Amino acid sequence: MKRLITTLFALLFTLAAEEKVHFKTTDFAPAPDSAFSIDGKANLAVYHAFRKKYPNIVPEGNPMGLKFEGAAGEAPLLMSIAGETAPDVFAVNGRQSGSFVQREFLTPLDQFINIDITAEEAKEQGIFNEDIMYKNEFDERVKGQAKDAVYRVGPDGKKHFYFLPYSYWARALAYSKNLFLENGLDPENGYPKTWDEMLTTAKKLHKPENNSYGMLVDTSGGASWIALPLFYANGSKFIERDAESGEWRATFNDKGAVEAADFYLQLVDGAWKNDKGEELYGVGRTEAAWPLWNKGRVGMVFLYINDLLINADTNLSALNPEELGIVPIPTAPSGNKTTELHVRGLGICATTPKEKLLATWRFIRFVGSPEAQKEIVRVYIENGYGSYINPEKLKEFGYEEYLHRVPKQWAATLKTSLEDSYPEPYGKNCQVFILRASKPLEAALTAEIPRIKDKKERLEKLQVLYDKAVVETNEKMLGYVPEETMEFRRKVALAVIITIAVAFIAMFIYIWKIFTPPKNEYAKKIKWTKNLPAYLLLTPAIGTIAIFNYYPLIYGSYMAFLDYNVIAGAAGSKFVGVDNFAAILFDSTFWISMLRTFEYVFWSLILVFLSPIVLALILSEIPQGKIFFRIVYYLPAVVSGLVVMLMWKMFFEPSSSGMFNQVLDIIGIGPQKWLQDSSLAMISILLPVAWAGVGPGSLIYLAALKTVPEDLYEATAIDGAGFFKRIWYVTIPTIRPLVLIQLIFVLIGAFQSADNVLVMTGGGPGDATNVIGLEIFYNAYVYLKFGTAIAMAWVLGFLLIGLTMFQMKRISNMSFTAGDNK
Repeated sequence: MKRLITTLFALLFTLAAEEKVHFKTTDFAPAPDSAFSIDGKANLAVYHAFRKKYPNIVPEGNPMGLKFEGAAGEAPLLMSIAGETAPDVFAVNGRQSGSFVQREFLTPLDQFINIDITAEEAKEQGIFNEDIMYKNEFDERVKGQAKDAVYRVGPDGKKHFYFLPYSYWARALAYSKNLFLENGLDPENGYPKTWDEMLTTAKKLHKPENNSYGMLVDTSGGASWIALPLFYANGSKFIERDAESGEWRATFNDKGAVEAADFYLQLVDGAWKNDKGEELYGVGRTEAAWPLWNKGRVGMVFLYINDLLINADTNLSALNPEELGIVPIPTAPSGNKTTELHVRGLGICATTPKEKLLATWRFIRFVGSPEAQKEIVRVYIENGYGSYINPEKLKEFGYEEYLHRVPKQWAATLKTSLEDSYPEPYGKNCQVFILRASKPLEAALTAEIPRIKDKKERLEKLQVLYDKAVVETNEKMLGYVPEETMEFRRKVALAVIITIAVAFIAMFIYIWKIFTPPKNEYAKKIKWTKNLPAYLLLTPAIGTIAIFNYYPLIYGSYMAFLDYNVIAGAAGSKFVGVDNFAAILFDSTFWISMLRTFEYVFWSLILVFLSPIVLALILSEIPQGKIFFRIVYYLPAVVSGLVVMLMWKMFFEPSSSGMFNQVLDIIGIGPQKWLQDSSLAMISILLPVAWAGVGPGSLIYLAALKTVPEDLYEATAIDGAGFFKRIWYVTIPTIRPLVLIQLIFVLIGAFQSADNVLVMTGGGPGDATNVIGLEIFYNAYVYLKFGTAIAMAWVLGFLLIGLTMFQMKRISNMSFTAGDNK
């Protein structure tokens, strides 16, 4: 009995000692929609298997609430890291890894990985630890092509393990068998094997009059992503690391890259004639292309295939597998067909507490282990996906009866693509390499280079564009500038900073004088203690402003001279002097964004500032129904700004099914691209802003109109003044102080605007809407250049202070009048 009691106490003590460890993760945790998708079910199965193995470790979901498109898509995670709310475990892919490592966002995994010996050798030496990943497991888990991304040199100059892959994706050529058959092509063996065959096949498939298109292509910021397999196949690696210095350099201006770009541009916009003798441009579809692909009306596209579930990509799984062909990337003129390898993994955040490191390590190790893969395969088979699983995994986990169901073409393509693949760029700031590499493609399309008949001339023009793009990429993205060039820029930057500082101090003194009332004899006799209660009452307000306004301003001034690291803070960041200012002053993108900002301000004054005044004047003249119209115009302000933007974004759908295009069709005008048209994009962004803001603004002006004395209107009417003269000579002068105040608000709001642009266009098409506020956001949360972003903000702030000072000087000389109570 005593032994039983002792055993029970020991058991209770052990359970109490093994406290549960909770941590946040972006992947493989239960989510509200887990049961509604095959991926969600598979991830949930992995989660339950992990909990069964480690009952005292509880991973909890930490989804990123914000979702952005394009280059900003990864910004929410970076924002959470900067705000110290990051999950303990988060997703890491190849192109992100370089920036995460350089910015010290990831905890090195060295204490958990030993690649010097195998597990068997560790057991023989008596040093085996089940929580250590040894050489044999590491080699099985991390494919050869991805090892350099996982095990790499960190900021300290030493090599470390930074994340663990759990999934591999290779790019292949997918094609619609039905469309091939419809156009007289062999759906099984008639697929293109070379680039020339791909262009010829695309021309046969491209019949826009039948709603049939040869290839899915892109002409905007994602163009280089679509074209990336062509670059790799032709021997260009986009961005490579120098073997001696270890520095990363853009190399997509080599011969292979320019030839690949020329071929891609021929697919997009090259001139050719069809069987009827009609001249066409390009064989691709860009607008609303994915829905057409899902309907089988686009012939070919480069898509990812997965090392576990071959057609895991949603753009593949949405199609009937019997109507879908998947083959390797066609062979390039160089004789190669190397494709892109996309690596997905998990890493441990640098802010994760030490007591959670073992639990998080066990988790990221488990989700890519054979145990987890077995669970995933089981779920796939139970849900009818057994015919599309990697045959090697079916053999490994005992599902040989499904081997004959897997399309041989798919299986062979997966094997070939994984073996002959090269990882996407994984250097510093490579998470945005697609944007940088797409710029020469966009420029070439704007200049109609693809339509030039002479190939030699095309290549020469493309070489110029790509040389320029490589220089900009090395400077903007990778931070490489020759030292002699940098010295000159530093001198210019120092001169500009001194000028700004002197001007800022002068403006501050000037504003102080404007709003400081002249002292009189009575004021001199009053002791300051008499106003002490007033000073005490103002203290909370002054303290709040000092903490939340002036402290960030002063701290930000210091950060502008640092290569700021959000993990290490200012104390652990490198001091770079005036380099951040030197970078922006000689950055063409910065000046283009300033130009776009002034364009945005111009349209804001017309649509956002003037329209409420006009509406208020009209409403003031309506004899009946004033309350009704005021409510109608105010209602849009009740809707959330984000909802307004997303709603109007749907209205601006560029296809013929878009709401505004349907309206234009009624009056005989063809569909417009709206947000995708550089000439219309800026106005299209501001229309919803004006629509939502005109109501509240007009109500403010309506209240101000009541301050206009009626006798002035009567006097001008007697003098024969008409409606417009009464407004110009009576109304506007009377409400001028309010107009000037509103003007300041609109100007400042327009200069700082970024959120609506980010939601609507992300700065595109090209740089057509890339305002300065958005450029600051990109530098901070996409390029991770916080010091550069703050330097830009200071330049913008100096400009706004100047405008505000001018307006406040005007306001200080004005007086307000009370309105009638009629």
